[in-house]
Amino acid sequence: MLTRARTWLASVVTLLAASSLALGGAPSGLVAQEEGDPELRGDVVSAATGEPIAGAWVAMAGYRFGTYSRRDGDFRLPEVPAAPRRFDVEALGYVPQTITLDPSAGEQVIELEPDPELHPGLEFLLAHLEDRRNAGRLFDRQALAFSGAYDLGELLRMRGVQRVRKFCLDEQMTPGLQRAPPGDFYMVEMHGSTARAYTQEFLERTAREDRERIEDIVRLRFPLC
Repeated sequence: MLTRARTWLASVVTLLAASSLALGGAPSGLVAQEEGDPELRGDVVSAATGEPIAGAWVAMAGYRFGTYSRRDGDFRLPEVPAAPRRFDVEALGYVPQTITLDPSAGEQVIELEPDPELHPGLEFLLAHLEDRRNAGRLFDRQALAFSGAYDLGELLRMRGVQRVRKFCLDEQMTPGLQRAPPGDFYMVEMHGSTARAYTQEFLERTAREDRERIEDIVRLRFPLC
């Protein structure tokens, strides 16, 4: 999975060329695909329940050319090689896979197994965040990844957020966060005039804590940021 959020503070942003369907630029050495190459498409679902998985990353193995599944689990990855290739599939709370997929086979159904060590804590964490959010606004992975916005500040303006007085990243106040690409984040919450952004790495790390520690990190009252 791509390194999120703080990497933009130390290096030139490389994810701004994301298209509406595919995210992330291919590293040097990847041969350009010929016009007319097929599209890899399908759905990512839970192997346990069959429910769609939103925000799953589907990418050619070894490259950063990939896309996210949408809220209904659907994904579209254009201009991939016609022959069967290995693809990485990852999602928050699930065991990652590297599998062979054949774009010419039509719609793919990719099943991911819930991570037994992470899933229970993650469910509690996300429910805890939802309780704290109350009437606040949420921008999920789909809204962030496919917004077409240059940076987080532009996305918020596009969505009618007139003023943000404070930006927080993973429960820490982070000035200048509005200049980061929206795709760097797993989710962004608006609480009044405070924007709280969360990376997937933070959510995974926090979900591995016990409930008391999660409640201390993500406070319902008197949050750290």
